[in-house]
Amino acid sequence: MTTPSEHAPLLSDAKQKTEKVEGDLALAAAELHLSNVVIAKSISGEVVEPGIIDRALEQNTIIEKKVAVATEELKEVTQLLSEAEAKLKEPPAA
Repeated sequence: MTTPSEHAPLLSDAKQKTEKVEGDLALAAAELHLSNVVIAKSISGEVVEPGIIDRALEQNTIIEKKVAVATEELKEVTQLLSEAEAKLKEPPAA
C-alpha cells in the first residue's frame, strides 16, 4: 500500500483544478444571469438599448464554451482522483 504523501501531488493537482473550475463556473453563472436578464426584459416588451440582445446572445455562446472547457477540466480531475485511488489500492512494496 502506498503512503499518503505519495498521493499528495495527485490530490493537490485535483484540488487546484477543482478550485479553478469552481471559479470559472461561478463567473459563467453570473455572466449567464446578466444575459438572461437582458433577454427576459426584451421578451417582456421592455425597451432595451439597441444591440444589447445581440451582445447577450454572443455572451451566451461564450459562456457555453466556458462550460464545455470546465467539463473537460473536471474530466481531468476525475482522472487524477482515479489515479490516486488506484495508488491507494496498490499492495505494499516488499
